[in-house]
Amino acid sequence: MEFIFQISTYNRCDLEEQLGWALDRRAELISRQRLPRIWKGIDWLNRRPKAQASVSHGRAIRYKIYCFILVVLGIILLVPGLMEPQKLIGPLIAGTISTIWGIVSLVLSRKHTKKQIQVASASMKPWRKDINKRYRSASAKLLEGLQSLELHDKSPLNVSFTEKGMSIGGEEMIPYLHFNAVVETKDIFLMTWNERVIVLQKRDMTVGTHLDFIAFLEEMQVDVSVQE
Repeated sequence: MEFIFQISTYNRCDLEEQLGWALDRRAELISRQRLPRIWKGIDWLNRRPKAQASVSHGRAIRYKIYCFILVVLGIILLVPGLMEPQKLIGPLIAGTISTIWGIVSLVLSRKHTKKQIQVASASMKPWRKDINKRYRSASAKLLEGLQSLELHDKSPLNVSFTEKGMSIGGEEMIPYLHFNAVVETKDIFLMTWNERVIVLQKRDMTVGTHLDFIAFLEEMQVDVSVQE
């Protein structure tokens, strides 16, 4: 069985975001391989039931009310203490602490509410829109570099997959056991091995089908991470 991709021009506008997501996902996959215990704990936390939006909103309102009350009580204690600091040193200290604590808590609660809104908005999109800028920049540079994947005589460059492994331009055969990450998005396959990377566009497949290719990789014991 053989699958062949014929490299063609990469459209940065269409692929940059998908490639950024794929690079981010690749970093996570490698991290999971190296730190399985830590990721087991992270996955456990992510599986815990989350409070509904209405419940979280109600808690945020109550928290702000408590902070406001704390500020008011602090001012009530602070004013007499400022008038007679020597006699009312206790209320002065308590009022200062309560006022500062209440104000700081109000500011932190406001930032937390904005963060919740941003997370909820991101979860509604087909893939993460808040990809780290490092991966966005890396995807742009990688796409520029991939344009050089052409033979000197300008003949088409083929990437083939057989039971023995992957071959680029009919040269070195790369066994599948060397692959450390394979990520599929809507339009591309990102494959990395031995600190090397290649991006294959689905439209460039000339022999085989996408579904058969995925099944073939699984048969070769290559795990494919799919964009949800």
